[in-house]
Amino acid sequence: MDKFDIDEILASLSVRARAAGDMLDIREISALAEYDDASENDIKELLSLLGSEGISFCCDGISFGKDRIKQLTNEIRESCEEERAAAAGRSEDTVRMYLREISALEPSDAHREHELVLSMLEGDEDAAEGLVEDAMYIPVLTAMKHLGRGMLFLDLVQEGNLALMAAAQEITDPAISFSAFCAFRLERLMTELTGGEDQPLMKIPGAAAEDLARVIEEEKKLDSSLVEKEKLSALSAALKLDEKRIAGLLELEKELLTARKTDGQDAESPVEAEENEADKFLSRQVGEMLASLSQMEARVISMRFGIGEKGELSYEDIAGRLGITAVEAEEIEKQAMLHLGRQNY
Repeated sequence: MDKFDIDEILASLSVRARAAGDMLDIREISALAEYDDASENDIKELLSLLGSEGISFCCDGISFGKDRIKQLTNEIRESCEEERAAAAGRSEDTVRMYLREISALEPSDAHREHELVLSMLEGDEDAAEGLVEDAMYIPVLTAMKHLGRGMLFLDLVQEGNLALMAAAQEITDPAISFSAFCAFRLERLMTELTGGEDQPLMKIPGAAAEDLARVIEEEKKLDSSLVEKEKLSALSAALKLDEKRIAGLLELEKELLTARKTDGQDAESPVEAEENEADKFLSRQVGEMLASLSQMEARVISMRFGIGEKGELSYEDIAGRLGITAVEAEEIEKQAMLHLGRQNY
């Protein structure tokens, strides 16, 4: 991929927009996420320049009627998500229900979006909510592109919705298309979450990961002579979990082991094996710690201490990801640490 040249890209997009009646599809902007050196500020500058030229954005082919919902759920089913979805407590019905809710929303046209941005910049909180609500089709469309790469559809959509809310707090220039900027942000986000096309990863949602750790720990206490049905029954009784969910979690464990072998991670020296056991124990402890917190507290603590992240995040970074203020992020961290202290972690 060539370097991101804003002048060259602006000229190219302007030509295509003029040929289409001063209109571009937001997917023209999401495609720019392929440029590794393109920052969000670069995209904001580009969108501001396009907006100042009178160029608007749309998303052609958007439809969430019954046939489209059926098609989407079939695609999700065919992406081999069923076992992981069962383990995470999700179902095809849940996906279909969410898509039906989205179908009731009407994506805003360029004029309505611009009016909402202007109202939001004047302090109208309802306008900010409307802006986000009108753009909730974007996480769905983006998540569909990343099916079968290790994360569940609804988990990707949830991350995308959080990113929408954060983006609404960052737009300060009315010339910038909110939907086009979000299309870029979500494409970049979901590529990072799934590892991209060239590096599919096995990722498990937080709730499933915590339950899986509990199942593995409890499984060690069982008599090795138990048959599969007896094992499921014993685990269900001990952990207060449905047998089907436990079966799904055990399938997840097998998938993880298979993925490790495929990547050549099964060849370990004695020292590496001992270190890995320590890592597993620490991971279980961390999982139990996070499970004792609220969802928001767990997310803030994970980001603050780099758990499941590429590194530790600042309060400002956390605020941007979660759509809250830096002060609120710091306060949530303090409350979580007080709670953990009371739990003797």
